[in-house]
Amino acid sequence: MRFSLWSRHSALETSALVAFLFPLFSCSHRTPIAEYGSGLSLGRRATSREVICSWNRPQSALFRDTIFIDGGTLTWQITGEDGKTITNSSTHLHFHPTQAYRKAQSIRSNDGKTAIQSTPKPDTNMGTDFKNGFMLANDFQFIIYGGYLEYGDKDPSIGPVWSLARDMVQNGETPLRDPPKYRTLTLEKITRYIAAGGSVNVPSENKAYVFSGATGRDWGEFYAPTSAPDDAIATYNSSNLISVDMSTMGSEKWDNKTIPSGIPARKNAEVVWLPIGLQGTLVVIGGALNRDLAPYRSDITDEQKTMGQSFIDNVHLYDIANDKWYTQKTSGDDKPPATSEFCTSYAASQDGKSFQIYAYGGWEDFSSVPTNSNPPSANVYVLSLPAFKWIKVYNDNDSTHGRRGHRCHKVADNLMMVVGGALMSNGLCINEGIVKMFNLNTLKWEDKYDPAVHDAYKVPEVVYKAIGGTEKGGASATPSSWNSSEIQDLFGIKYTKTIKNYWPYQSVSGPSTNPPVVNGTFVPDPNKSGNGMPSYVPPLLGAILGLLVLITVLCAILFCLRRKRAERRRLQSDSAASTVRKNRQTWSWLLGVYGDEKRGQQEWPEPTPSTEPPNPFDASAVGSPMREEQTKPIETAGRQLYEMPDTSVAQELYSAPASQRRVTISEQVTEIREDPQNKISAANE
Repeated sequence: MRFSLWSRHSALETSALVAFLFPLFSCSHRTPIAEYGSGLSLGRRATSREVICSWNRPQSALFRDTIFIDGGTLTWQITGEDGKTITNSSTHLHFHPTQAYRKAQSIRSNDGKTAIQSTPKPDTNMGTDFKNGFMLANDFQFIIYGGYLEYGDKDPSIGPVWSLARDMVQNGETPLRDPPKYRTLTLEKITRYIAAGGSVNVPSENKAYVFSGATGRDWGEFYAPTSAPDDAIATYNSSNLISVDMSTMGSEKWDNKTIPSGIPARKNAEVVWLPIGLQGTLVVIGGALNRDLAPYRSDITDEQKTMGQSFIDNVHLYDIANDKWYTQKTSGDDKPPATSEFCTSYAASQDGKSFQIYAYGGWEDFSSVPTNSNPPSANVYVLSLPAFKWIKVYNDNDSTHGRRGHRCHKVADNLMMVVGGALMSNGLCINEGIVKMFNLNTLKWEDKYDPAVHDAYKVPEVVYKAIGGTEKGGASATPSSWNSSEIQDLFGIKYTKTIKNYWPYQSVSGPSTNPPVVNGTFVPDPNKSGNGMPSYVPPLLGAILGLLVLITVLCAILFCLRRKRAERRRLQSDSAASTVRKNRQTWSWLLGVYGDEKRGQQEWPEPTPSTEPPNPFDASAVGSPMREEQTKPIETAGRQLYEMPDTSVAQELYSAPASQRRVTISEQVTEIREDPQNKISAANE
């Protein structure tokens, strides 16, 4: 396939889903490199190879059993004879956690299909790609909101209240169009000019939230800082919490609330929703105070660095039901540094008494040079609540797994899937592939993924030793001091609404490469024999047997047709023979000759030579019976001929013995000549 920056003026209209191969290899060099938007084109050079090098800050959302990915800065490493690319269509990409893959570097599934696919976007302004925006979703639809464009791609039709939605599953009485279509929607109380904020989806509440982020002057328009003039870049941090209520599809309700001054505005923070309180609680972690979207700056102040670390030392909580913010101090001997552009997922203990927020990657974002002396982190930390304690659970000293600007999604109770990411600059390829899987129980990176292999979440040993209890729960640690007793009370309020998880996913890629694991117990796979037969053997045998059956059926049909044809020919031959036989009998009757073939084939003794003078009426002495002068009946073997009444005078028959030879129609019939003097008729003995 060929991939390039999408231009809506050259978008390719195609079917809803176009599968494509997604080879992901470890990259250690930079050339040739091409940086594009998130679009891709269809086609393939036989001599070329395209590898995703990095994907910085895309929008993504876990929608039931599909992770949708859009926008951001997608960079390809292209190897070919000419190293060229072709600009073509724009698409969404989506990854199916229902398909297994064998290695983190490759997204080809176990059955040879691909887990990552593309969905073309409309050939209108609805197909526009935005960078560093948000994908807000519930279990029925998703909305693409915010983000920014390159200055050269500015479009007057995309105004301040423009946004894009895609309805996926019917919610309400209004039926959906098939297939689901995109639609534009008009924003209320807000503008679309927001980027690099912290966002979170809450499907159980049919809501989504965007915390702070970067915006233009007076919430005005802005574009990529590398291409826009100074008055068209996002130099201000938003002090707002934006929310959308998607309870009624097509009638979304937007809200915009000001964040208290004690909660610092920032960009690229992470927001996690926890089932604490009547409507849940938002937890805001990390972020940076850079006042624009430049990837690095030369004027970072000590105050900004100090404030960046304070977003780790203190976390901010928002009680949704009571519309109230709190700040709580954290503890821990090994806290992460000031970090932004990382990703998070949470897992609750089996007894529901503790919540572990896993934070992976990110960087300090305070470098003054493009090479960044502080490369993206490869470490994984856990912030355990309500202990509010940081624990380092994975240490990668060589930064093999480091990245920033990526997204995390929980695809099983014990699995966190990482999508996208970049290194110090987009032109440096990330290691270990664009999709990675971290096991929340074993605290290890997995080299394969199979939806049939999963486990109940168990608090890791390094965590429960710090907070108390066991792998199943029972945490007893609390902060040394609560910043507010209301925070402690908030953790005592149980969330009563149903949180629907669509995992464990049913595998659609054939038999699993490993036996499924449920709650730590291996469960035999009924689709896989116990003799270790490779997964490709059953379908191969089925195809061969099916082909043999088809060949057998075709041979049987051909045999029947040939047999019927032979039978038809035999019947036609018998009919013709019968017709000939009947014709012969008719001639025999007309000629007075007995035409029985069997009797006609019987040999008769030759007449005894006689010394008598020849009898002119002897049948053996005359010529052919078919002469024109024949007018009298002829003698025929074995039958009598009766003389019709006549006026002639009967004469005495010649007393010579009559010939004993019998005659059939197949032999020469002897003509009985008429005696012109006597005029008598021959009589048969």
